[in-house]
Amino acid sequence: MTQQSTQFVDGVGHFINDFRDQLDQSRKGAPEMFRAFRRDYPEWLWVSIPMVILAIYAYAMTWMSWFGFERLLIFQPFVPFAVGYAIWRDREATRIDYDETMEPFLPDSPKRRGSLVPLFLGCLIMLGGTMTTLTWLCIVGLVVTLISAVYAFFGGYALRLLLQPLFYLLFLIPPPLVLITMLTQWLQIGSTVVAGQILQTFMHDVHVQGTFINLPNYSLEVSAPCSGVSILFPVVALTAFLALFKRLHLSWTGIMLVIAIMVAMAMNVVRIVVMGLIGGVNPAAAHFLHDSNSMLFAGFSFYLTFLIGARIQRGPRRRLSAFERDLAASYYSGTGDGEEQAR
Repeated sequence: MTQQSTQFVDGVGHFINDFRDQLDQSRKGAPEMFRAFRRDYPEWLWVSIPMVILAIYAYAMTWMSWFGFERLLIFQPFVPFAVGYAIWRDREATRIDYDETMEPFLPDSPKRRGSLVPLFLGCLIMLGGTMTTLTWLCIVGLVVTLISAVYAFFGGYALRLLLQPLFYLLFLIPPPLVLITMLTQWLQIGSTVVAGQILQTFMHDVHVQGTFINLPNYSLEVSAPCSGVSILFPVVALTAFLALFKRLHLSWTGIMLVIAIMVAMAMNVVRIVVMGLIGGVNPAAAHFLHDSNSMLFAGFSFYLTFLIGARIQRGPRRRLSAFERDLAASYYSGTGDGEEQAR
């Protein structure tokens, strides 16, 4: 566990240093990119002004998650930055792949440009959400606009190359309130039953009634803030970004998300059990923990998910065949470490 903790800290440090380097490069390259855009698309400067204003307003709506339903979507404002970082990190490989594939086609070829209809549709959705003050509609329009902009300016092949980071934009869209309410109620009842059974092994006269756990001298209500949704949603979003950052295959991403859901639910049960044990001694402290420890347990859940995922991915290595070793040696012969890489 100590070695895994060290790897986690080192990984965070590498991520911060890499992000600083990418930020410095983006500051240097931003003026050149703007000048190239102004030269190649002068007519878009006027059209892009209202588009950018609508996008800024829609993005500002994501900060409402800090004041909304139990702050379970507190991660939303950081999703565009995560997507932007993932795209900027792999920009050289993406550019080379795109240039080599699009080289046979002329600059004005339909292969290099997509339809503008989805882009205008996204702007109309943002405008409709702004006029009706519907937060979710503004954010849906923002996601459609961002994805459609890539398709309109660079074509379908660029959209395919950036599909994985752009897919992460879906975490911007808030789930329907009906779904959140149903999930909250289900987690309330399930967490209450499991936590009550665990508490019965530590003390006597523990009774579960609905979403209440009645202890000898304390009654614990598993209300909406303690249901676990405020742990589940951030942990799933962080795990998805971890998969994006580590360039995991789709199958590994699915496994990691399942692990994240299981760990988040288990951690919420632990949270309720701890509150019950503390409530038997100090009810005031248990009441404080009931409403204020969601982010703490969310952090623990993501940390455990990271440790489990790192241990599973390491796994036993398959021994290469003689043909595969020769092929790997010939591939890495230019770097001088072909034999070592082949082993």
